[in-house]
Amino acid sequence: MDIKLFKKNIKFFKQKKPEIYELIKEKSKASFDIKIEGDFIKVKKPDGLYIENKQEIKKKITENIDLIIIPAYTPSSPDRKWIHDRVIEKWDNILKSKFSIEKLKEKVISSKHIPLLFLEGIGVGNVFSILENENIEIDNLLVYEPDYFNFITSLYFVDWEKVYENYSVFLIIGENLDKVKTGLVTYFQDYSPVFSLFFIKISLYQKKEKFQQILIDSVNLALKGWGYYDDEKEALEHVYENLKAGFPYIYRPLQVDNESNVIIVGSGPSLDERIDFIKENKENAIIFSCGTAIHKLYKEGIVPDFQIELERPKKRVSLFEDLPEEYRKQITLIAADVVPKELLELYKDAILFPRTDAVTQFLLNPQYYPIGIAPTVTNTATSLAMFLGLKNIYFIGVDMGYRNVNKKHASDTIYGNKIKEREVKNYIEIEDNEGNIIYTDDILFWAKNNLEHLTKNLKDRNFYNLSTGAKIEGTVYIKNIDDINISKYDKQNFYERLKKVVSNEYNKFFKPDKRDHYTKAIEVINNFQKKIEQIFKEKGIKKRYKLFKEAYDYVKNLKEENIVVYVLLGGTFKHILIKVIYLIYMSKPKDIKEATRSIGEIKEDIPNIKSYLELKNLNL
Repeated sequence: MDIKLFKKNIKFFKQKKPEIYELIKEKSKASFDIKIEGDFIKVKKPDGLYIENKQEIKKKITENIDLIIIPAYTPSSPDRKWIHDRVIEKWDNILKSKFSIEKLKEKVISSKHIPLLFLEGIGVGNVFSILENENIEIDNLLVYEPDYFNFITSLYFVDWEKVYENYSVFLIIGENLDKVKTGLVTYFQDYSPVFSLFFIKISLYQKKEKFQQILIDSVNLALKGWGYYDDEKEALEHVYENLKAGFPYIYRPLQVDNESNVIIVGSGPSLDERIDFIKENKENAIIFSCGTAIHKLYKEGIVPDFQIELERPKKRVSLFEDLPEEYRKQITLIAADVVPKELLELYKDAILFPRTDAVTQFLLNPQYYPIGIAPTVTNTATSLAMFLGLKNIYFIGVDMGYRNVNKKHASDTIYGNKIKEREVKNYIEIEDNEGNIIYTDDILFWAKNNLEHLTKNLKDRNFYNLSTGAKIEGTVYIKNIDDINISKYDKQNFYERLKKVVSNEYNKFFKPDKRDHYTKAIEVINNFQKKIEQIFKEKGIKKRYKLFKEAYDYVKNLKEENIVVYVLLGGTFKHILIKVIYLIYMSKPKDIKEATRSIGEIKEDIPNIKSYLELKNLNL
């Protein structure tokens, strides 16, 4: 038992990794009785006895090696005629003919190079010295130790500073699976999911199927939000048309009005239970209706102050045009500028805001824009409420989950009627506001995480959760609505304040990036295509992997060089790369010629968006 090493580790975590130190500092004061007898290490911990046999650990490393595979991307709308889908389909077809889990596992292990190694449990830390002696090259190390006291025991045996020096390390400690998943999502978003689609997993403890699913869900979640070429093309087209039509923008935030109230209405199941609260308080608070919640409000005779919209597909127009015109024309729409003009014209009037992280945000370069607006419209409404200075924010129907997987939305919405419920293959278990287990899916889990970034960090706002779905950290849960009384609020005051930050004098708040993005996009497509071709001219896996990383770095570095072109092309390029990383282990050059040539389809289409990239005839 090395006391000096223990103290060195405590000092290292305190200085360099304070978030880990905060987790372990109290438990590290506990007493441990550690005995070493040959290959056996016996640890008497506060929570029981742990015995580790070094030879047994070697055996487990050999026997418990798994290759975790993340399923291939499948277009959500196979009939949408996107260039992105045609290109990806060609890569998918190669994968279907060549892919073998066992073959891939064999090649990854025999190459002695592991892009990402996941350790499920570390015991007292013998696993690190064993791996080091095997001369395996590991780029990234993801460590999960569910037992706090086992991790603290490792401080006597493992030089953690050296581990961090040798590898890119991400460490998760503890058994709270909700927090573990949040940690994993954070990791996979920071570390590129491109390199996470398969990884070697070594389990020192009994394998947990639930945890393995969390691992896969976390990578899938990190893959979301990339966008695709056609998606960004659609954004450019819609924003261009909306600017030509002269729709006004919210061009700067409002200061906080301490008397203000807003009710954000989502279409979660609990909206049915809370609808009377909205009726009773519609004169005391601004009402933000989020997307399809408006159908329920219409049925209940409630006219919201604002309808909030985020998404760009034109097919969404048909979801709302059957609402009576006399109803719609009482409502102001606040929408992302990528929303089609036809949808904006359905309402009394429409006010735009820049769609964060779309290619158009970086092309127009607004000084101010709301943050954290995705992935659901309830995220958008919350972000707008804060941007517009609203103080007391009440969530109704913002469930972020459901008790019954057969009822995911409130009654009288269009779900199950005009549109089908989204199919969910793997439900995620999370806590509700009272500690019970409810279900959610990958999109809502993502939405919950993003919402909590706002609710936990904005201390100058009050968040009240009147929904009966998932627990949302940073909000005050109100179980009995009789316990809350919204004070009278002068809504007219809000309307007057809003008018002061709305304008269509675009030159006052946009500073467009007027570089030649068209020529740059052509250049980038050519270079990326050549880099992919070069990978498969090599036969050795290590050389292929090196060229693959260069191709990835080329795309990544484009973000600094020209973010407009990066957002336009980067999503589709990264989706191609998540195919290529598999194929470098198992494909011959002749197999990928047609797929590589397909990248040129994007170049052939670029002239169709030239005028949008140049903001032609917009006087900007």
